Amino acid sequence: MRYIGFVICIIILAFAYVLFDSSSFERVKPSVTLYITNSSHEKVPLNSKYINPNNAVSFTSFDSSGLREYSFKILDSNSKVIGEKYGIFLKKDKNIDINLPKVANLKDGDKITYLLEVKDWSNAGFFGGNKTLVKKDFIVDTKSPVVKIIAMSPKISNGGSAIVAFSVKGKNVKSVSLSNGINTFKPFLYKQKDGKDIYITLMAWPSSNDFFEGKIIAIDDALNKTQVRLNINKSVGFMMRKSNIRLRESFLRKKINEIIKVTNVDAPSDFIDRFRYVNEVLRTQDAQKILDKATPTNYEVTTLEPFNAITPFKNPRIVGSFYDKRTYWFKGQNIGTAMHMGIDLVDTHRHTKLTLQNDGKVVINERLSVHGNTLMVNHELGLSTLYAHMSKVEKLGSNLSAGELLGLSGDTGLAFGDHVHLETLVQGLYVRPSEWMDEDWINTNINPVIKTVTKLYGNINEAK
Repeated sequence: MRYIGFVICIIILAFAYVLFDSSSFERVKPSVTLYITNSSHEKVPLNSKYINPNNAVSFTSFDSSGLREYSFKILDSNSKVIGEKYGIFLKKDKNIDINLPKVANLKDGDKITYLLEVKDWSNAGFFGGNKTLVKKDFIVDTKSPVVKIIAMSPKISNGGSAIVAFSVKGKNVKSVSLSNGINTFKPFLYKQKDGKDIYITLMAWPSSNDFFEGKIIAIDDALNKTQVRLNINKSVGFMMRKSNIRLRESFLRKKINEIIKVTNVDAPSDFIDRFRYVNEVLRTQDAQKILDKATPTNYEVTTLEPFNAITPFKNPRIVGSFYDKRTYWFKGQNIGTAMHMGIDLVDTHRHTKLTLQNDGKVVINERLSVHGNTLMVNHELGLSTLYAHMSKVEKLGSNLSAGELLGLSGDTGLAFGDHVHLETLVQGLYVRPSEWMDEDWINTNINPVIKTVTKLYGNINEAK
């Protein structure tokens, strides 16, 4: 009898083990995520300690054994229930997306708590199922940031630049940006004064963008959002240029072999294919490095002075245009195209001395492939200038002052003669160098805004 009892006990234990170890007794809790819908009608995870209860809140949940039920409560600071919702899922849904109730008559600064419990259909826990409990405490915030424009450029042209200064006031502001309708720009913090953040920044209207819809966007931790339109005059009369460049075999062989040798890459053997490799692959690598380095890493203003016109040498002659689609021909065959995103400047003699017009920091000083010997300087407010094809670059420190000698013009890289290729970029977007070479344009469109800011809020070196 003892033997029989022992066997029965073993059988019962084995049955219990199999039963409780089966999928119907899985012990994985349901996954639960709370979301809030922002002003752009996008659901984002609800992770902030601030909340605008007027925004829609929802939660998603998943469980492999199916979801059984949920209960949701909103408690005030006295733990009184001021909102609630329940649900049961007899069909054992594995995925749910549930909208939660809103609560009215709450004031800014009120403290509330969300309690959400979700259970699954597992038989674990003595058939009670697995459950997930989410508890989040919030502070009510319904006021959007206040944005006021201080000054801005009177107009912007397609392919060109503008400058905007503005203030933002509000609690717990988490992001401030500008948009031209397609691209986003981060503003530079100038000062914090009288409870306001003072910002100033350059922005661009790239030639490839068909329109410009400027606006400032400020969002706080409760996802309250303020948008202010920039009522700036727009000039759209800029057209892409198209040029045909016919190449000689002697030039192709000499230049392309030189670039391949300097860059030390494994290129095709046929000299036409080698040109295509340089024009397509190596040019793209040059461009990516330039764009990477033109993106600011620090968005606090360290100095704010009016800009000087960018003229690397006196009385330059322009021989290559900005935003020029160049088609390269060899013996009647189209062997490639490229966009020329700068302008080419020549002097009456070779190896012209190039000087810097505005203080800045060196971010590129090296031999690139297509651009040859290249120097790139980042200036204040997101402006970058690039000088390419130089025959010589001076030994320079990382921080440069206006008036410093940069080097000499030349024909290194894929250049057709001695010149300097000048590019101007705003936060990594190409803009017309011709504007920045024009003293009258700078003194009409850029410097008045800088002078207004320093007059109203003092020099950056004064106490903030």
